[in-house]
Amino acid sequence: MSPLPVADMQGLYAEIDRAITAFKLATGLRCRSQCGQCCPEASIAVTMVEMLPAAAALLASGDIQHWLAKLADAGRTCVAFSPDPLPETGGHCRIYEHRPVVCRLFGFAAIRNRLGKLELSTCRPIRQDFPEAVSRAEALLAKDIPAPLLTGYSQRLFGLDPTAHPMPINQALARAIQRCGLFSTLDTPPGAEPLPRAG
Repeated sequence: MSPLPVADMQGLYAEIDRAITAFKLATGLRCRSQCGQCCPEASIAVTMVEMLPAAAALLASGDIQHWLAKLADAGRTCVAFSPDPLPETGGHCRIYEHRPVVCRLFGFAAIRNRLGKLELSTCRPIRQDFPEAVSRAEALLAKDIPAPLLTGYSQRLFGLDPTAHPMPINQALARAIQRCGLFSTLDTPPGAEPLPRAG
């Protein structure tokens, strides 16, 4: 069985974070303090491979039963969303370090329009709170400066897992936990209880 691409995903996330940091420094773009407006929806579509680092971390934490119960009862809310800002990050994400690509790039990425020109892909709160930064970003993109590109990273994901397809974030996390749990049972000592499977 081939190794899970957890380290590869972590490397990709580090690369994305460096690109976002550079783009923020060049433009002044930033999130509204303690916003979380884009975070609650469980309809956010990600791939299972993106959620492998989060799943591996949750399994390693020993708190997996709690997370499986949360997944079973999450409904229309992302299971990682905290209604109140978290003291560790000031944000609302319980898996912030391992959040998927779209959550990292949202507000700080570019897309190519039908003419192949770069356009800023950002959210309404950023446009409302930081109009000068938005204007600066749009002016720089018009000059084709390097910027985090949504489609480029999507292609990289499929390079890590050619079978990857988007699904709701809670479903992707559940499948990633299943996949990581399956691999961890390969090293389970005789008589030890295997990790539970996510439904």
